[in-house]
Amino acid sequence: MKNILRLLFLFILAHIIGLIVANAFFYEYSGQTISGTNFTIEEIFFIIMGMVFFLIFVLIILKIYKGDLLFKLLESVIVFTTSFIMFLGFLWYFNGSIISALVLALIFTILKFHLTKMRNITAIVSSIGMAVMFALFLSLLEAILFVLFMCLYDIFAVFISKHMIFMAKEFSKRNLSFSLASKEKVQVTKIKTTYSLQNGVKKETKEKYVEEQMEHLELGTGDISLPLAFSLVVFKTFYFNFGLAVISFIIVSLFSIFGLGYTLYFVRRNKLFLPALPPIIFGSLVGLGIYLIFLN
Repeated sequence: MKNILRLLFLFILAHIIGLIVANAFFYEYSGQTISGTNFTIEEIFFIIMGMVFFLIFVLIILKIYKGDLLFKLLESVIVFTTSFIMFLGFLWYFNGSIISALVLALIFTILKFHLTKMRNITAIVSSIGMAVMFALFLSLLEAILFVLFMCLYDIFAVFISKHMIFMAKEFSKRNLSFSLASKEKVQVTKIKTTYSLQNGVKKETKEKYVEEQMEHLELGTGDISLPLAFSLVVFKTFYFNFGLAVISFIIVSLFSIFGLGYTLYFVRRNKLFLPALPPIIFGSLVGLGIYLIFLN
């Protein structure tokens, strides 16, 4: 149970920090998209296809390259870029400069390159930075289309092609910042069956015993960044009224947390590998619907 609570806490923490960081950018751009224009459905589709082809490229590299250096360099580029976004947003509240954000991002990236224990921290930071970047460029309709496409891809990648399972195991083995990991020692009750002969009759005896096992749960950064990005786009949509914007963010985020909690509980109970994004996004959409119907 501690695994579930730990991942939920980190998910909530990402939303809180993400809101603080994104607010700095939304204030500068008055809650509008950076591009100033809306993407077409075709453009959204090609953006998603670009991400998919990038993942396919990474998958191919995972298949043929067994070293760590190349993936650490890729991880460093992602961590540097996303942490720069996060530090830039934070420093906005203190009148910090772009140079300061770059220096902090560089230090942060170097630390992760050398300290493997920073994995969960860098995964959270990467998720926040990625979510803020998506939120800056997408309108609400675009965000809905985007997350729905990604849910379909998540289902395909886990249940049909199964390449997401392979990638998750490889990233975890290399301790890369592409997922949150949580481990916990749990007591598992098992039954031991023994057989003996008594007066020429075979007798079966069952005995219960407790075995200590290491329970392992992981949550991909995409399962954090995409729901966060969606919540931030909702927040940006109602930014003209800051109070309503915060309420909408809280409601959408709260229902996404419910979706994640149910998924983690189901996965832990049944020892399955499931796509987490669809139930989380379903919760987000339910939260948005409740806000629009009852509070807007």
